[in-house]
Amino acid sequence: MRAGRPRSHGFCNYLLIIILIIPSVSCRDSRDRRFNPPQIRGDGAGNKPGVPELKSSEGRKPYRPRIVVQGSGRERSIRISDIIDNRQSQGETVVNRRLQDLIASVDYNDATVRNRAVQLAGQSPGNFNIGQISNIFDFALKSWNYVNDPKGNDYFANASETLKNGLNGDCDDFAILVCAMILAIGGEARIVFAYGKEGGHAFAEVMIDQSNISGTVDYLRKRYKITGPVWHRTDKQGNNWLNLDWFDPYPGGRYYDYNHGTTFYIRQNYSESFTR
Repeated sequence: MRAGRPRSHGFCNYLLIIILIIPSVSCRDSRDRRFNPPQIRGDGAGNKPGVPELKSSEGRKPYRPRIVVQGSGRERSIRISDIIDNRQSQGETVVNRRLQDLIASVDYNDATVRNRAVQLAGQSPGNFNIGQISNIFDFALKSWNYVNDPKGNDYFANASETLKNGLNGDCDDFAILVCAMILAIGGEARIVFAYGKEGGHAFAEVMIDQSNISGTVDYLRKRYKITGPVWHRTDKQGNNWLNLDWFDPYPGGRYYDYNHGTTFYIRQNYSESFTR
């Protein structure tokens, strides 16, 4: 096991309400387990040379994820603020106020976060690109030390706080930091809380949009000498979201073995539940 990687099982204890209260979850290391995540695919290498440029979030309309209103057979967008008061009208997803704490923790406009992200992105200069994502991921992964939350308290450290404490924390702190630094340089990222047989886990994903996945996979294969799949998920709009979890030493590594969870869109103030 490499230095800076999580060395023990810890607990990301937090409560998320989705009609009923979901039990507290723990950050698991599933690197030695085989699994087949739902609606996730790994692509082969593409043909584009160099560092593929990706779409920046600057100058674009905010990405508008959609969620399923349970029992209605319909899909529509729901703002977190519309459901934060724990209403259960028409079986809509109920979101705990801790979701707002998560969003506040991704402080991508903070000068400490922005400066560190820009320094890393500057190693692959130009418009937002997969090289910049890789630099951020490498920095976080190689420097990370796993530390539990306070007992009985699901603590979400701000990204700026994590940089100041020397990159120490649990899985949600890692996801928050990676997500914040990507948002700070104009990318689009989201945080996922996933649940499976062995508890729960948090990780970040970055949007590669609908056209650049082949070139992105080709770049990652060459940079990290990847021989297996490069893992990502595709949403209903056709956008590709690259996994940025810590189970493999490269972006697009293996997913946590989950069967349901919730996705949080930070800039858009939306959440989306999913099941296997």
